[in-house]
Amino acid sequence: MAKPIAVENLVKSYDGVIQAVAGVSFRAEAGTITTLLGPSGCGKTTTLRCIAGLETPSMGEIRFGDRVMFSSGQGTDVPTEQRGIGMMFQNYALWPHMTVAQNVAFGLRLRKFSAGEVEALVRGALDLVRLAERADAYPGQMSGGQQQRVALARALAYDPEVLLLDEPLANLDAKLREEMRYELAEVQARTGVTVLYVTHDQSEAMTLSSKIIVMQDGHIAHQGSPQDIYERPKNRFVAEFVGVSNLIEVEAATDEGERVLGKTALGTLAALRSQAGAVRFFMIRPEDVEVASGRLNGRPNQIHARIAERIYLGDTVVLLADAAGGHRIRAHVRREHPATPGTEVILRLPPQHLVALEG
Repeated sequence: MAKPIAVENLVKSYDGVIQAVAGVSFRAEAGTITTLLGPSGCGKTTTLRCIAGLETPSMGEIRFGDRVMFSSGQGTDVPTEQRGIGMMFQNYALWPHMTVAQNVAFGLRLRKFSAGEVEALVRGALDLVRLAERADAYPGQMSGGQQQRVALARALAYDPEVLLLDEPLANLDAKLREEMRYELAEVQARTGVTVLYVTHDQSEAMTLSSKIIVMQDGHIAHQGSPQDIYERPKNRFVAEFVGVSNLIEVEAATDEGERVLGKTALGTLAALRSQAGAVRFFMIRPEDVEVASGRLNGRPNQIHARIAERIYLGDTVVLLADAAGGHRIRAHVRREHPATPGTEVILRLPPQHLVALEG
């Protein structure tokens, strides 16, 4: 049965000085995909390795359901092989001299399953990833995507309570990576296993996750649903790391209930307050910027601008517009939009989409 993962005040220090993980706390609900997202060096893989038992935390507690896997206070540290986890890494680590079936069976034999159990579990795991017909093939005879599915079958073969995935799609090309995202999501839905997924790829995180935990310098910068992370980022780092954003510095801000009035180089703008704390920036996504011709008509958050560049992307067009204070605002519009370089336009930044951010 799938188990939730609970991490409380996790710290991992090296040489007693460098904190790769600095007081991280989160919960991954049973039967869901939770993603640790962030740039290289943010602490996401170290966090995963601590949960797997491959690294010994300096402090904190890790639980799978009611079972304590690590506790600095209790002196508990359950060995990796006793944690009931499946693992999959960027390097699939398949034995080249073994067939697909033998690779999947390898861990089962180490766990002392009987021959009959091994055969049944291997067959079930390969059916799950749709590779039963390749059971006698060798890794070198398979594509990167197929090798990834073999590694996934091996990780799932003995029905783990928790599946830990560290950049498992990084070695695939862009098209195959996109296909495998959906396959991973489908396999997780069919098995119900709790997945903790590590990636620096925001598209993977947005596609796969029930919950995203954005990490920065060993800390959690923001955790929430994909929609929450994208539409209501907590601070500038999250807004810039996840998706494309327009940032406007706020010189002074005044609270008006759920809204904030901010003095900026573009004039006074009204924005939605979604976080506590001092407001340092306003943020709006390019697809929420409205581009029109004509004159200011008294509606809130309108500014003059001039189109500097028009970039055709097929399904959409990117407009880069120069406004007051040296701001270049990016807008994503339909390809039929008539604006061209040099066109004077009115940009509207709808208050419900202009979000107040911490520094």
